[in-house]
Amino acid sequence: MGSGYATGHGGLPLNMATAVAWFRKAALQGDAEAQGTMAGFYTMGMGVGKDMKLAEEWTKKAAAQGHEGAQRELRKWAGQPPNTFPGSSESVLRTLTSAAEQGDQAMQRLLATLHRSGECGAERDAHRAKQLLKAGAAQGDSDAAGLLAGMRACASCGAPRPRFMCQRCREVKYCGQECQRKHWSEGPEPHKTHCTRKRVPPAALAV
Repeated sequence: MGSGYATGHGGLPLNMATAVAWFRKAALQGDAEAQGTMAGFYTMGMGVGKDMKLAEEWTKKAAAQGHEGAQRELRKWAGQPPNTFPGSSESVLRTLTSAAEQGDQAMQRLLATLHRSGECGAERDAHRAKQLLKAGAAQGDSDAAGLLAGMRACASCGAPRPRFMCQRCREVKYCGQECQRKHWSEGPEPHKTHCTRKRVPPAALAV
């Protein structure tokens, strides 16, 4: 369930906070894979605040249960100064990118999500996000195809083939100015909290 919310698999909405809650529940029940995933979340600050101490704790718990990836990380970090944990979002992003380039569909969706939001050290790049989702869709990943269709639809009402876009970030599209105004200030995550340029009120630009 947690991986579904983290990657959009199975038609579940992308929601990192919900994904973290499911993985934490499994990790607390002793699931080594979930513990390793929690370590990654804390390393990158995905759905939680970045906390290298907690990342280290979850890595050690997973390693103690025989999780090979966690054990490799602990061996790699052997000899580091006390109370340090050299894992970084950059190293995790490299791992995600490598897996995505090898055709891992879940990692393609996850990396696309990070590039769309600019979170966890990923460069905010809508074009790169679309490339990753196109690659997944070409492999038959229906979830990637659905996410890609969402990027091409009106960000407010979901209608296909929108004719306008935010002229600030040029990343989201709309049917018209009314949808753009609603999306800017309404809903649980209004666009004004994510738009890359926020100096003056937005305006829709015909495309």
